Amino acid sequence: MDRALSAGDAVLQALLAEVLATRPSGFTPAALNAGQQFAIGATYFLLDVPDPSLPAPSVSVERFITYTLGRLLQQLSRVTERQRVAYTGRVHGRIDWPYTIKARYTEEYDPSRYVCREVRRRYDTLENQLLKYLVEEIRACLLAVPRVMRDGGCYYPAGIGSAHPPDATAIRLGRMETALNRARYHVRYREITRPLAPTAEHLLSAERSRQEEYAELVQVYRHYRQMFSAPTRWQYLARAGRRVLPLPARADAEGRLWIQIGAAVVKGEFA
Repeated sequence: MDRALSAGDAVLQALLAEVLATRPSGFTPAALNAGQQFAIGATYFLLDVPDPSLPAPSVSVERFITYTLGRLLQQLSRVTERQRVAYTGRVHGRIDWPYTIKARYTEEYDPSRYVCREVRRRYDTLENQLLKYLVEEIRACLLAVPRVMRDGGCYYPAGIGSAHPPDATAIRLGRMETALNRARYHVRYREITRPLAPTAEHLLSAERSRQEEYAELVQVYRHYRQMFSAPTRWQYLARAGRRVLPLPARADAEGRLWIQIGAAVVKGEFA
């Protein structure tokens, strides 16, 4: 316990030293490779929280994954198709006698042949394809968070600090991973195809849905795009960092990069 506390104190002391220094934080995005940039964006994207000062706060990834996703899977949009299916020796659905008689006398007579009317539901709709795309991207983000950050903590502004003390990052990510893994093995989820990249038609279809959960899907997807879009990524990361500041578990060489990012956020270097 004392060791954990001393490690946390060292991280906060290192952050404070970076913030109080007259020089820039030392964080240079151009020096990062693609993997590092993705890991940073993924960490801030996953751990971001709604802004309580807004009249209509945005939906966090955590809420979407742990709450909304389960509701969506229970009431996925679908296309209902009525079909005639031929069976031999068994019946499924209502028998269509005119087609059954025709089928029995086609080629060789077979009295065990039945043609039945069936209602089939297809879940591979545009809005559900957008859902699958986002879920798989969020999974990639979860896998990208490094251990030094996973073992760290999430710190909140003073305005909400009394109600929200620092959270263990591992607990928050663990809740998301559990809900995400459960969703990915849902039988209906498997029927949905993942698009290479969502189109305007995917977004429009989700926005027009009568189910309000699809509106949350679009909101989280747009947030994802903003966080990983080259022209705006650092500005959106800074905004997220002002709502919740994830810090590493240690102030060693591995954690130093993340401390510098936190200092750059606090000092407003991404503005």
